[in-house]
Amino acid sequence: MVIEMEKMMFDRLGDMELISACIEPTILQIRGRELSVKAEKIAELHPGQQALCMFRLLFPAQGSADGYASWVSYLHEQPGYWQGIMGGLRFFGDTSMIALLEETAETLGLRTTADRTAVDVQSSLPPLFEQFQVCFADSLQLISAYIRSNPDAFVTWTS
Repeated sequence: MVIEMEKMMFDRLGDMELISACIEPTILQIRGRELSVKAEKIAELHPGQQALCMFRLLFPAQGSADGYASWVSYLHEQPGYWQGIMGGLRFFGDTSMIALLEETAETLGLRTTADRTAVDVQSSLPPLFEQFQVCFADSLQLISAYIRSNPDAFVTWTS
């Protein structure tokens, strides 16, 4: 969904505000809907918008180390979400976030059968979450730079 925005507003928005402005109308349309409806709506989007929509799924992971771990576990278990997020990050060239999410999934035992104790996992979460916070900020910059370089895929200008 392409949004309408004044060029001056577009130029003034910070990274997070720009990303939110470009994707929230779509999120509102699909929130709480059946997975098939979500997939249909997302398929109608421009590839950059699709990637942005999938990146948006990482927003709830920002709260705490435990919340990050829970959210990564949840996303990993949902059909299509994990692959969609990884595909969206590849679209934007965000290799750092991909590597971190894969490391987190491995640490949580989601990708391997590694014999880890609960203590091992718990002690690994704070550093992974700290890395996530840094990577997330970098992702915001990377993605907003993409949007600013490709505004026609996300906005139409109003007067």
